[in-house]
Amino acid sequence: MAEFLVNVEVGLALSTINTLVVSALSAPLKKRFEDTVDFWWLIYVNMATGFIVSWFAGVNLFPASFVAEPVLGRVLTGLLVGGGAKIIYDLIKAVTGLKAIGNGKAQ
Repeated sequence: MAEFLVNVEVGLALSTINTLVVSALSAPLKKRFEDTVDFWWLIYVNMATGFIVSWFAGVNLFPASFVAEPVLGRVLTGLLVGGGAKIIYDLIKAVTGLKAIGNGKAQ
């Protein structure tokens, strides 16, 4: 369980850093070409860079009890890291049954 939590922490950190780096590098382009270019494709850049970073970091958010092949777990992890921290949080919430706490009431 401890290894899983470490992997989750690393995955969230990589995802957040990846999103911030892609946003920072694309900001000048958005400023320069805001009227002429639609930047819908940046989600795919974010996905690709997140996948590459998580692959080389060796992060696997899916233990053997979920996914039999470690390579498949790393591929799925790469897609989650590229998709952003919210996707990872939503997956963990769904798997573990966590309840979000807002304004003192469990949701």
